[in-house]
Amino acid sequence: MTVETATYINGLNATYPAASDPKSEGDDHLRLIKSTVKASFPNVAGAVAASDVELGYVAGATSALQTQLNAKAPLASPAFTGTPTAPTAAAGTSTTQVATTAHVAASILASSGITAVLPGQTGNAGKYLSTDGSNANWVPTPFDTALALLGNSRNQFYAASSTFTVPSGVSSIRAYAFGAGGAGAAGVASTASGGGGGGGGCAYGDIAVAGGQTVTITISGSSTTVAIGATTYLTANAGSAASGGTGGSGGTASKDVSVTGGGAYTGGAGGSGGNNSTGGGGGASGSPVGTGGAGGACVAAGVGSCSGAGGGWGGAGSAGTTSQYNGGGGVGGAGSTNAGGGSGGAASSSVAGVGRGLNNLFSDPILRPLTGFGGLAAGNFGAISLPQPGGGGVNSAGAFGGGGGGSLSTGYASLFGGGASGGTASSSPSASAGGANNYAGGGGGGGQYNTSVASGGAGGGGAVFILY
Repeated sequence: MTVETATYINGLNATYPAASDPKSEGDDHLRLIKSTVKASFPNVAGAVAASDVELGYVAGATSALQTQLNAKAPLASPAFTGTPTAPTAAAGTSTTQVATTAHVAASILASSGITAVLPGQTGNAGKYLSTDGSNANWVPTPFDTALALLGNSRNQFYAASSTFTVPSGVSSIRAYAFGAGGAGAAGVASTASGGGGGGGGCAYGDIAVAGGQTVTITISGSSTTVAIGATTYLTANAGSAASGGTGGSGGTASKDVSVTGGGAYTGGAGGSGGNNSTGGGGGASGSPVGTGGAGGACVAAGVGSCSGAGGGWGGAGSAGTTSQYNGGGGVGGAGSTNAGGGSGGAASSSVAGVGRGLNNLFSDPILRPLTGFGGLAAGNFGAISLPQPGGGGVNSAGAFGGGGGGSLSTGYASLFGGGASGGTASSSPSASAGGANNYAGGGGGGGQYNTSVASGGAGGGGAVFILY
């Protein structure tokens, strides 16, 4: 007897029944086949339409197929997890296909004109990337106002002689040297008011250096220099003091031939005092804009006459007139009656000089933050709108690079570089002093009224900026 025992199809023996088995055992074989088929396919209640190939697709499945399919993201609004990837389209492709991070980066670089290869990064920490349309380079971080250099560890400001050690990895520094401003003259009793002092010269540019070198900064009353070893790279001479009613002349400047990307500019002349009561304005220092603006000359007489305004980096201060404020020159142009020059242009009568938009910024790092309007007087004796960075004042101090505004009572200085306004005769029989400056600009001339005279303002001291 050769009838085997089996529960499922795989337990059947294909060699049974043997040829010698009796026919009476045939029913046992049939019942065994039927029982193993039913046990192997207990849930088949109808025709199975799948072919052997289709049934083979489930080979290797380790759990319920529907459960596995449910775990996949749907075609409509899929929510991926992990780090999904996709083919990267060519830069500039603009279709509904998926954009990878590589495509976005390539498209940004292509649209900006910057190549994917960055300039050398050693020694350029804290700088940002700029391009001239063909070449990319690192430039110093812009600052909200140029005096913010005082608090920036990578940009150094010096108001006295000192040394600077070049950090490791730095191969170039950009330096600015400003000469001291000349003092304004005192008024001369019953003769003349004082003239304004001349602005200091300015020399600047890029100097090749090596880490560990010592840069020597020398600031004196006569000149400001930047040197390494025996080579003096930048020289900015002081403006001359005014003498009586005659304004001082601007200081000259020079740079070594190895200094690149810069210039050397003379300071502006101080305005004259003349035979009346109001002092002349101080001249502005030279700057990356060019020769400093001249101080306003005194053209009016008597109590209530407005003093001459200080010159700005880009234009002259307005001259003294009666019962009107005179605007200091701004970085972008001259001051006018009741309005100061702005960073973007000159003032006109009672219309402040304009500022600069983001699409019209200066390219020079020290000028780039100077974007403001000039000061404005709302009527002859109305409220005063103070100047913004780069603007000249009106009956107020000038902003960075702008001249002090003319006043009916006293002289005003500039935050940096601009000339101070002159003093005047604010009331009979007294006179007020000319404005004194902090850095580089000329002092304002002193006022006089008959036998009452006032002192001229001190000129600003020399200064050096180093950017790297």
